[in-house]
Amino acid sequence: MQSSVFKTNASMIRQMHKAMTEPIRKMVGDRLSGFLLEEHHFEKGSTPESDRFPYLVNPLAFSGYSEERILEEIRKIGWVDPKDTDSNSTNCLLNSFSNEVHLQQYGFHPYAFEIAGLVREGYMTREEGLKKLATPSDPKVVEYVKTKLGIRQD
Repeated sequence: MQSSVFKTNASMIRQMHKAMTEPIRKMVGDRLSGFLLEEHHFEKGSTPESDRFPYLVNPLAFSGYSEERILEEIRKIGWVDPKDTDSNSTNCLLNSFSNEVHLQQYGFHPYAFEIAGLVREGYMTREEGLKKLATPSDPKVVEYVKTKLGIRQD
């Protein structure tokens, strides 16, 4: 519950803004400027809005979330587990590939912290969490994504 409501601040928003916009700015230059926050937006007191950075709220923390219960309900209306995505995604082929890259580069699964939090908060058992982390990506999906991205095989 404690991590379900999080107050942001100017420093955090500034860093996130920079991380998202710098790659785009490199591609399009100053044409992007009219669409971005400016330094005065981050300065305390320069505008009434600058003192009211948003809260981030995770609504699942208040809803009695159960992944299995949700899957059970949507299966009733025809949803079928996709066969071309990993156990941590329901709709993105890139997820399997990016998980593999993350594991290779950093030595741990990119969902480890999120799943550990769900285990600590009682949304899944430790065994369920470990099973999700241990489920390998479908090699066919990873190869398909590599081909689509033009990544040469070693």
